[in-house]
Amino acid sequence: MVMAHRAKGYVPLLRDGAHMLSGIIVVQAESPLKGLEELEGAQLAFPAPNAFGASLLIRALLAEQHRIGFRPSYVKTHSNAYRQVARGEAAAAGGIRSTLEREPPDLRSRLRILFETPGFASHPLAAHPSLAPKLSAQVVKAFSDLHASEEGRKQLAAI
Repeated sequence: MVMAHRAKGYVPLLRDGAHMLSGIIVVQAESPLKGLEELEGAQLAFPAPNAFGASLLIRALLAEQHRIGFRPSYVKTHSNAYRQVARGEAAAAGGIRSTLEREPPDLRSRLRILFETPGFASHPLAAHPSLAPKLSAQVVKAFSDLHASEEGRKQLAAI
């Protein structure tokens, strides 16, 4: 959202307040690594440079808050990042818990979560700045109306 706002002026309209997004850093299950500082100088796999929870958030936290230097590699998907670690091709990988939980049990058993970031608001529904404010307000109201009924909440949960 930050990048879409900067590039094209997109405006956030609403977000799911119940689900926060956090990034995780995984290492091999048998890795001796115990803390973030041990990642200094290591190669870390990330799905993509602009993946919020799995890459942007983690890279910023490591570099800015913890002052840890590392070598990033971008491997296109969360699955690829996890597999890089399992095969020993990267010391650690960035991801999010839900993508790790979707991996096969064999892969999950070979990984361990070293660190989890604080939670942040998930990706919002946003409007292009050319959308009339009145129409933006109607979109927000339509979602609010859905959330007000049990059937609407079921529909929203499905997406």
